[in-house]
Amino acid sequence: MVRIIIGIVLAVAAVAMRLLAPSNPALVEGAFSRGVYPVVSSLLTKINSLVPFSLFEYGLIALIVGIVIWVVVSIVHVVRSPATLEQFWRGTLTNLVLILGIAIMWYMVGGGLNYFRYSFAAYSGLEVQASTVEELTGLCTDLAAEADRLGTQVTRAEDGTMVMAEGFEGSAARVRQGYSALGDQYHGVLKAGTSLRAKPVNFSEVMSLCRITGLYSFYSGEANINVDTPHYSIPSTIAHESAHVCGFMREDEANYISYVACRASGDAETQYSGTMLALVHSLNALARTDADAWRQIRTNLSPEVQADLAANNAYWAQYKTRVGTVAEKANDVHLKLNDQAAGIQSYGRMVDLLLADWRDGGIL
Repeated sequence: MVRIIIGIVLAVAAVAMRLLAPSNPALVEGAFSRGVYPVVSSLLTKINSLVPFSLFEYGLIALIVGIVIWVVVSIVHVVRSPATLEQFWRGTLTNLVLILGIAIMWYMVGGGLNYFRYSFAAYSGLEVQASTVEELTGLCTDLAAEADRLGTQVTRAEDGTMVMAEGFEGSAARVRQGYSALGDQYHGVLKAGTSLRAKPVNFSEVMSLCRITGLYSFYSGEANINVDTPHYSIPSTIAHESAHVCGFMREDEANYISYVACRASGDAETQYSGTMLALVHSLNALARTDADAWRQIRTNLSPEVQADLAANNAYWAQYKTRVGTVAEKANDVHLKLNDQAAGIQSYGRMVDLLLADWRDGGIL
């Protein structure tokens, strides 16, 4: 009975925090995002950095194996001791209530409340405002020129696509270098990105089947990276998931932070990855507003950039499956439940911050 009460109390408390958070961003920011969360995140980072593999990945595998074992044990128990069936299920349901209560609360404390903190724009010093098509075209033109320039400075395979010169760990180190270069900029809210250890996922193909490039684990505090994707996108994905570890959960803001961290790295490969991320999102926005301007910029990109974009399109084309569709819908629901009303479309809002940065002279 005690376990049931504890589980219910934890679940109710977590739901109450979720319901109150949207109307109290100042309290979330001060008490949680800049109070409790950095302590929890730092502790989790220190623990998960002790090993090179993803604790979340193998924890998930262990959970699946555990469920299978539980089902088998349950069947055996029922067959051998049918008289104690009621007692068995009572104990099982009691433990389940406790586990669910802990899981819901851990999700909120592990970063879920950060969806309702102040926007990163409040720390950026940028003036986000409505922009003209001409400004968007100018942003895309400059990003394209930068991608063309950086694209000639990275290591490339025989097929012309970029390869990470120092492998995953080297790219992860360059991303940390980018976060370190930002120093106390943005009021120091990105300092967690200087010390975390991004994790390559061994079962990355499963992530690709779900059309996921990276995943922040609320339970282990890890930045989990799909390493099967085209190499040019991996450094910016590491930087994106690192932004989540820093406490910025909104996908649009994490994308912009990724660009900023990559730009600050001083490493051409990392800068290229971040620029490509910004370019793709900006071009997508331009395609919806001025198809002719989009076509002119897109067709005039350098052969190096074209090769990477073509490889990316070809890679993801093979994962247009029913599994991927269901996974995207699940992610869409998750984002909407956390007040990202546009769901997966909220990724496009990154462009507003890029435009503000561009007007401020930060790009190029």
